Amino acid sequence: MNYDLQRVLTAQGETAQALATAQDTISQTKQMCAALSRREQQAVTNAEAAEKDRAALEAFNRDVLSRIRTESALLPSVVEWVDRIQEMIDARDADYLLEKRNPAPKARDAVSEARADARNWRRQAAALRNQVALYETQAPWLAETLDYTVEEIAEGLAVLAKEEAERVAGADPSSAYIGESEWARLSPVERDQLALDRYFERRQRSAWLAGVAYERYVGYLYESKGFDVAYQGATLGVSDLGIDLVCRRVDHYTLVQCKRLSEAKGIPVRENTVAQIYGAALFFAYQRGIDATSVTPVIVTSFELSEQVREFANALGVKFQERRAFARYPAIKCNVGKRGERIYHLPFDQQYDVTCVVPADGDRWATSAQEATSLGFRRAFRWRGG
Repeated sequence: MNYDLQRVLTAQGETAQALATAQDTISQTKQMCAALSRREQQAVTNAEAAEKDRAALEAFNRDVLSRIRTESALLPSVVEWVDRIQEMIDARDADYLLEKRNPAPKARDAVSEARADARNWRRQAAALRNQVALYETQAPWLAETLDYTVEEIAEGLAVLAKEEAERVAGADPSSAYIGESEWARLSPVERDQLALDRYFERRQRSAWLAGVAYERYVGYLYESKGFDVAYQGATLGVSDLGIDLVCRRVDHYTLVQCKRLSEAKGIPVRENTVAQIYGAALFFAYQRGIDATSVTPVIVTSFELSEQVREFANALGVKFQERRAFARYPAIKCNVGKRGERIYHLPFDQQYDVTCVVPADGDRWATSAQEATSLGFRRAFRWRGG
């Protein structure tokens, strides 16, 4: 009996010791968990603080640095220091991709490269702006002779670059005007119409793009009068010699320079425009070995010429049309191909400016995508992606 009691007491002692050990282990585990929890909370707090710091740097970059760049256009040393600060901010943003909870080293390298390219382009743009600002400071009257500001031209080029990127990628150029969610729920004809509507809206908001649209509008007016029109301004750019449209009927050429000017700015067509189109007409005749009387230089403007410029134009034989306001017109070109295919082109399609509408061949203009489709024409674009 004593032996059994001793065994029970021993077992109880071992059990008590095991329980004590377990309790110690549980206590230590709880302490470790609490410590880990505190560390995790601290990490979250640090991450949130880091995110707030990044947001603050971003705001500083957006508001302060950009303002310094603008206000210090003629102080290259200040702009240089701003660029150095920008470089440090970009490096911190790139490093964040390695420090975050799910590191992204490849993205970090890509971001670093893209930011470096962006800094390089910003430096070049700043240098050009400094140069322009210096010219305008030395000769304030230069600003009065410009149809568009640098910002207006840059804004227009950005829109054209986006359209070109869509074409290069094999995407429908309409997608530059339509979001993904809209695209999915619209039919092809509805997409084309919405893109066309937004094309006109966007060009109304950008002075430089409005000028390009004005050239096409004036070209439409000449085509509707039976002229064969080459859209030289749209296809040749700065190499057009000031000739936006080459309009031919039989053996006579009408060379047109289009000037969509703001009545609010009150800047009329100047003498240099008259001299340019007059000289371009003479050179055009010389190049083709035709008589100068077979070529008529014309200026079409949404505003007006000054009284002196009218006299100057009349003396040189340069014709002009004043206050020819832009109007929404049938901008869709419906073309019958050599093999009978019936396709239509929207203004942002690649072949639009080189496509002529010849009614005798069955070609015509259409106001809407629905109208073009109902006439048996299909969209020119065909997807080239994989």
